[in-house]
Amino acid sequence: MRVYRFTFLVVAILTLILSEHRASADFSGLYTFAPDDGLYTPSRLPTGSFTMSVGTWTLSGTISPNWENGYMIAQTSEFRFDTGPAKMDGNFFEEISLTHTIAASGILSFDYSVSLGSPYSPSSGDVAGYKINGQLTVLPAGTGTVSVAVNQDDLFGFYLYAGPECATCQPAWGSQSMLDVTNFSAPVPEPATTIFLLCGGAGVALNRARYRSCDRRD
Repeated sequence: MRVYRFTFLVVAILTLILSEHRASADFSGLYTFAPDDGLYTPSRLPTGSFTMSVGTWTLSGTISPNWENGYMIAQTSEFRFDTGPAKMDGNFFEEISLTHTIAASGILSFDYSVSLGSPYSPSSGDVAGYKINGQLTVLPAGTGTVSVAVNQDDLFGFYLYAGPECATCQPAWGSQSMLDVTNFSAPVPEPATTIFLLCGGAGVALNRARYRSCDRRD
């Protein structure tokens, strides 16, 4: 009976480790927004040049007070940053990066939705995309899926730029950029070493239990 109880305990521990490994999907585990997750309204976002932590991620960039309706959503299932429309009264811009060091080599993937609010965004330079070690990959307006190979210690990040606007140009243009990311998945270290150690310990314990059972019968 003790042998079966111990076997059950080992299986439960292994299941827990594997479930934690699977939980790395979305913005959780090593790539979590917690405890700083939630809705970031303009009052919660800094202005000017800044760097701040959002869970294990780093949010940095420049936010102009002219973007009065910008907001960010950082939660387990979704990351979204929307600059909101710019006021047509100055040569201002907004630039945002959300970065994280990659924990292990493998495949990073996510679904995205990109919206460039101004029909003249080629003039204002509105951009949304992602970076790996500073190399920008621009994502087109619309929806899509990204799957890319990354290496341990790579610096990965989402990138968003809006502005400047021009009120006196013909035609005049404004700026607004939005990037929404869901189904995020990034590689984490395999728990193989821990599992092998547990299995080895379980094998030794089971053999001891069997020998003791045999001794009692003799």
